Amino acid sequence: MITSCDKCKTSFKVDLNLITKEKKYFKCSVCDNEWIIEESSHFKTKNEISMFATSFKAQESVEQDLEAIRSEVKKNTDRINVETSKNENKVEKNKIQKTLNEEKKNKVFNVKKKSVADIASEIAEASVKRSSLQTRKKKIKLKNKEGSINKIQLLEETSNYKVPLFMLMVIFVVSLTIYFRSAVIGMSYENFPNFTEEYFPKIYKVFNKIKLPFNAELNKIEISNFGATYEQNAIKFFGNLKNKSSFPIITPSIKAIVVTEDGKILAETIIPISKKYISSKKELSFSHLFKTNKNIENTTVRATILKEIQVKG
Repeated sequence: MITSCDKCKTSFKVDLNLITKEKKYFKCSVCDNEWIIEESSHFKTKNEISMFATSFKAQESVEQDLEAIRSEVKKNTDRINVETSKNENKVEKNKIQKTLNEEKKNKVFNVKKKSVADIASEIAEASVKRSSLQTRKKKIKLKNKEGSINKIQLLEETSNYKVPLFMLMVIFVVSLTIYFRSAVIGMSYENFPNFTEEYFPKIYKVFNKIKLPFNAELNKIEISNFGATYEQNAIKFFGNLKNKSSFPIITPSIKAIVVTEDGKILAETIIPISKKYISSKKELSFSHLFKTNKNIENTTVRATILKEIQVKG
């Protein structure tokens, strides 16, 4: 049911099932206007809806009957078409068989009419054709053999080249590993710490014997915040090591020196660092207590990074 407000003329769609005898007024949600529900129009629309529903059901039953008739007609027409096509196929097959039989008869008749000379010439032509076919087959076989031989030769040549190429690659990789040995060990410490901790001292000894020590990458390391505090008969050194490169590197050895005012070296020591590598763009802090019996007043301390990496093994 559709009704409209008397004041603002706004139309509303109303569900008839929600209207009861107790509800006497409609209220507009736009202007809050109220108007009376007309019972005559209410019952009229309900009657129209019931009539429409009955007519719709009747129409639906008629359509179902028509659909059943259509399906039955379609089945019968399909069956008739299949039967007619089968009959047509049979007739066509009979025609073809008749023509084949007639051709066979004509061929036999023509052979009977041929002379001995004609038959002999035909046999000679057939033998010539056979010989030419045999020669062609032999040529094709020879070509295939030559192609297979060429392929084998190419495979042998490529296999012959593979060995020296592989050797060159191995030599290239080994030479790169030797040249960048410090960087390789640094990356190995970061990715395989236990394995490197076990085998690096042995590798270090081998390289020392062949006069190829592991050197610190001095251009990629710097010492920051280095200092010392004086205690009774001891000096405590502290500071940071910064890795400026994009790869992990081996922790270098640091030498600390105590110098007097006149430049005389009073004491020197190697600061031990427990961590074996420094990660990329990271800092590693260190501290070391150095005991001495000398007078260490009025002295200065310095720290230098040793070029050769020290490994205790």
